[in-house]
Amino acid sequence: MNQIQRYRGGSKSNLLGSMIALAGILLALTAYQWEVGGLFFLFILFFAFMNRRWGVLAGFVMALFVLLVISFLTNSGWWLPYIRAVLSTWNRSQNLTFDYILTTWLPNLRFPAGPIVSLILAILLFIEWWDSTDAHFRQVVWTAALSLAVMPLIGLPIFSSNHVVFLMPFILIMALVWERWPRYRALRVVLLFLFGLLIPFALYYRVVTVYDPLTLDIISVLPPLATILGLYWMRWWVLRVPRPLFGGLGDHL
Repeated sequence: MNQIQRYRGGSKSNLLGSMIALAGILLALTAYQWEVGGLFFLFILFFAFMNRRWGVLAGFVMALFVLLVISFLTNSGWWLPYIRAVLSTWNRSQNLTFDYILTTWLPNLRFPAGPIVSLILAILLFIEWWDSTDAHFRQVVWTAALSLAVMPLIGLPIFSSNHVVFLMPFILIMALVWERWPRYRALRVVLLFLFGLLIPFALYYRVVTVYDPLTLDIISVLPPLATILGLYWMRWWVLRVPRPLFGGLGDHL
């Protein structure tokens, strides 16, 4: 009986170690588009380092090494065009940054509102990172979602096509609404889903039919701002009511 228990315990430990290594391997893939998931990437590294999850870091380093070797074997000069493309995108997209949009909306301000807001968001995000290093799994997921939401507002160019990453925070918000209000939960989730679907569609439809720079700016900044507000709207429920969201995964952290 004891041998069976030790075998099961060893199997669970090996499975958990494999999952942690796999997380590090997948983390290397998220570094491809750093302008989309850069803060998410840094949060995972920060969380792994603070919790001494060296398997994540080892998996990441090994996967990155393999990918770099393959890339240099197939095209040894890829890195120079890549750097040029990044710099070119940054230079020609200055009018798509959060700072530029705020300057357009508030031209009479005598202080740089965009950098100040970005700095405040960065400080708040780091505080959430620090607070989630020894927290329940649901808070870690919430912080990861917040990292994705803050990324477009820290000064990099905002591309609407990158807003697809907000799908994960949106699903998390709907899951928390389902959990928090059991009465008419299906109706609440459906209304929230329609709200998140129809408003962006209406904005895009207006841009297609009538050119409106203000609507274009709203399309750029509304999704991240709405996601941040939605996550903080449910923050108390995430931190204070430790129900088993996502099952028992939090027990392994």
